[in-house]
Amino acid sequence: MLNQETFLKAVGSTIQEKRVAQKMKAGDLAKSVGLSRASISNLENGRQNISAYQLYKIATALDCVRIDDLMPKTKNQVPAAVKAWLKN
Repeated sequence: MLNQETFLKAVGSTIQEKRVAQKMKAGDLAKSVGLSRASISNLENGRQNISAYQLYKIATALDCVRIDDLMPKTKNQVPAAVKAWLKN
């Protein structure tokens, strides 16, 4: 099981990857889900906790089929950038 810090960084990294893949700016995502751009940045960097409802709104805005598309399934699915950060 992932600890909270690792989980939040993995979810945030996935949110950022999906947002960038859609060529969406953080401010645009923030506006569509009712958060500030700073909150989106904090979420993407694992510095802010996220509620289930916020996760749902973000998943919907990013056209995810399911909310768990944003969540790591196992420790092996933690993005490489998060693994590198954890080693520091």
